Amino acid sequence: MKKFLFSAVFAGIALLCGCRSTVHVNGKLCKMLYDDELKELQAIAIATLKHNLGKNNLITPQEYRSALRTEPKRKINYFADLTGRAEYTWNFPTRTTTVVIQGEFLNAKQRLVFLSIDPKQPAVIDNTHKIPKNAPVFFTK
Repeated sequence: MKKFLFSAVFAGIALLCGCRSTVHVNGKLCKMLYDDELKELQAIAIATLKHNLGKNNLITPQEYRSALRTEPKRKINYFADLTGRAEYTWNFPTRTTTVVIQGEFLNAKQRLVFLSIDPKQPAVIDNTHKIPKNAPVFFTK
């Protein structure tokens, strides 16, 4: 009897701990990222900022330091299980910078888009021709 009770309690705990949060997308339930996975996705967004530090004036050292100290505005839209579009946005004094991660999150199939919206430079610079296929894609607006 004790073995059965122990097994039942253990199975119940395993069920509760192993369940992901879900969201309704087009009438079906889709799995969402865990909190630690959301932090990992944010770390990827910050690494994207660091990668572009000083390149074509995409992000300045001061903006990068500010991004490290402030929590970005996060918006995630799910399309399927652990798949969708995540936007991490920082509002700096002179512009708004957003890193977009799309596709299957935390997987080789995810794609990065870097957006820096500067009111003084409304032109769009597309750097995709310099980047190999399946590498992060960076845009400046």
